[in-house]
Amino acid sequence: MLEAFGKITQKYRNVGLLLVGDGPEKTELKKLCMLKNIKGVYFVDPRQKEELPIFYGISDIFVLPSRKDAWGYVINEAMACGLPIITTNMVGAAYDVVKHGENGLIIQDCTIDSLHGALETLLKYPEQKLREMGEASQRLIAPYTHKNSAKKFFEAVCSVLTHSK
Repeated sequence: MLEAFGKITQKYRNVGLLLVGDGPEKTELKKLCMLKNIKGVYFVDPRQKEELPIFYGISDIFVLPSRKDAWGYVINEAMACGLPIITTNMVGAAYDVVKHGENGLIIQDCTIDSLHGALETLLKYPEQKLREMGEASQRLIAPYTHKNSAKKFFEAVCSVLTHSK
């Protein structure tokens, strides 16, 4: 992601990459930014979940460049906050809530070139198109409430019990 963003900053000047959270590689990522002279990357310490909407709110695009993630719940959060999504086909949520071209882009591999291509695609869109994608995200994620999830789980258990007799 950092190297893809570095390529983006060579063409687009008014962009920034916001990384919220922590992890064992944070120091190495900061070093990579310095080594490769990648500007406009902001590392923010972990925040409580109540504070996260502030960071989604100052963002224009959400990227989850995961090589493996059973779901990727942060996608739900970003969609609820009205953001277009870029993620990989290795994130479970990609197939259930991200509609390629409607509310985001699903890339087939997590490489510098594919991430760069997806970022550049969305950055070329007019502001109105990004807003429409964000609205589509909110519409698509709306049914994914705790209540609906519990209802679907209950229905699935009842179905299994009914068919196992």
